[in-house]
Amino acid sequence: MNVAVFIAAWESHPDYQPGPIPCVGVFSHDTGICGSTESYIIGGIQDVFANIKWGEEKLGKFTEVCPVWGGIPVDPYFVTVLSTSLKSKAAQAKAARDELKRLLPRRLHRLISKARQANSKPKWLFLPPDVDAAAPAWYTTSTKKELFVERRLTQGDRDDLSRYIDPLAFYDCATGKIPHDKVKDFCLYQPRLDEVRS
Repeated sequence: MNVAVFIAAWESHPDYQPGPIPCVGVFSHDTGICGSTESYIIGGIQDVFANIKWGEEKLGKFTEVCPVWGGIPVDPYFVTVLSTSLKSKAAQAKAARDELKRLLPRRLHRLISKARQANSKPKWLFLPPDVDAAAPAWYTTSTKKELFVERRLTQGDRDDLSRYIDPLAFYDCATGKIPHDKVKDFCLYQPRLDEVRS
């Protein structure tokens, strides 16, 4: 990549102003969140070029550098990333959670955070504190997903969740193990507008 070519193009842009003005590094990718095909890194020219390798790994193909336009958030001290790419696992998991929130009533949204918290912790935390010797059979024969559904969800939450999605499939969707475009296939029932608001 010839950096001088990009700098020359940036300086010849009609909106270019000399001085320490922030610029935008543009990365193109397949259709991502909200149907967008571009993600951005915003900062000084040095910041943008220092983050091109990271941006190509996480966002998409680097295409251009251009001056900041209206509506772009500019922080004078930090580099800002506006990403709509689904290239990283974290972005795919976030898209799956957003789709799950769209399909479930609001009262069940708190369970998404609860599932993520359980997924980030080791399995042994599901054991009661008074277990000293060998782990009980219910623990050794269950997966973390099954322990979450049986031990962390109340019966009322399990029943309520079961009306919309299988609780085990819910755990996989909430933790990003199911792609965002497949989440709707696991929903048994889509709530009406009055249910979403409750």
